[in-house]
Amino acid sequence: MKTISCDIETFSSVDLAKAGVYKYAESPDFEILLFGYSVDGGDVRVVDLAAGETIPAEVLDALTDDSVIKTAHNSNFERVCLSRYLSDLGISLDPFNDSHPLFTECARFLNPAGWHCTMIWAAYMGLPLSLADTGAVLGLEKQKLSEGKDLIRYFCKPCEPTKTNGGRTRNRPADAPDKWALFKSYNLRDVETELEIEKRLSKFPVREMFARVIRGDSLTSIIRWLNRNGHLGAFGGKWTAGQLRAALSNEKYMGHSLLQKQFRIDHIDKKLVPNHGELPQYYATETHPAIIDEATFEAAQQALEHIAAQKPISKPWEHHIFTGMIICSACGKPYRYVKNHGKSRWACPTYIMEGKAFCESKQIPEEIIMRIACDLLGWNSFDEEAFKQAVDHVTAIYPHTLIFHLRDGREEQLEWQNRSRAEIWTPEMKEKAREKARRKNDGKNSN
Repeated sequence: MKTISCDIETFSSVDLAKAGVYKYAESPDFEILLFGYSVDGGDVRVVDLAAGETIPAEVLDALTDDSVIKTAHNSNFERVCLSRYLSDLGISLDPFNDSHPLFTECARFLNPAGWHCTMIWAAYMGLPLSLADTGAVLGLEKQKLSEGKDLIRYFCKPCEPTKTNGGRTRNRPADAPDKWALFKSYNLRDVETELEIEKRLSKFPVREMFARVIRGDSLTSIIRWLNRNGHLGAFGGKWTAGQLRAALSNEKYMGHSLLQKQFRIDHIDKKLVPNHGELPQYYATETHPAIIDEATFEAAQQALEHIAAQKPISKPWEHHIFTGMIICSACGKPYRYVKNHGKSRWACPTYIMEGKAFCESKQIPEEIIMRIACDLLGWNSFDEEAFKQAVDHVTAIYPHTLIFHLRDGREEQLEWQNRSRAEIWTPEMKEKAREKARRKNDGKNSN
């Protein structure tokens, strides 16, 4: 046995959200109701502890064995609750520590070194922290059951005594057998979802991402590599430069945690805002297993500083005629203004960033768009204000089609074509090309 993926359902009269997991598990009426687990990625089993079933002895032994990796979503909850459960059974939480003559106190909690957390792993990737949202973003086949909240409210929290429920203060399996059967399915599905998340995130090339930035690859090339290989960015979308910088600067990869990065302004709207010094922050080391060693992380930070230093000073915003008006038919994004060799052109941003593999489109010279617009609208010269009053937007279709969507409801489809080199090359350009070819041929002959 090398790994155990687990999930538990519990009862306690203490409010978990208000008191925290330690007070929650210390309550006299605390109880673990269901224990779902999978050994080494195998079939998931659910132990109905509320019905008197028992966890197999080999699994109990593995829970206190640091060489066996225990995985859960928000694993600190499982670790603390199982610590209470094992202690109640009289099982030592740290056999080596408890039997050593120099230690005067027995361990109160299971060693966190033996636990991995898929929630922290999701945070590495910029994914949502909840199990349901992470599964949805990753598009998992087996996702968390939506009935869970109602079932947790029914079985895991005290209830108000009424005449209808016979004055009881707690709902037990016998009070709703159908709901209890569904609750067991919910527990099983949670473990299946955790296994799927673990399997999916384990394929993410974290070390390769760091290696690429250290060896000098640009952020653009790394983003292109991640997106082309299907590695999801934040919330399941494509990676951006900002997201990549944040990921490469995330201390969690080293196994550390910077606490209170965000805070709530008030507890009415519960909106989270970035902490820019309004509240103290705390840096906790070795809070979870590291993926990247500190030397690699520091080398990546130096590489990011070098990239930032090489970045040209941002140019002031410039107004461009067709901003937001030319739409790519392949990916739906508005064309972006680019300037190549002094020539103004319009191109799809997906094509610019990802290449033809992701969007097959062509750059369109600005002068051609203006000329076609003048021919369509019967103008001798292009007028920007008049163009925007007459045209709602333009759809660009590969390879040479433009559809003008006019504000009067009409659509006009026109073809465009680049001018030949014979038309656009000046005598100076031709002479420069001849000289370049002559030098190239002279070099070949000398060899």
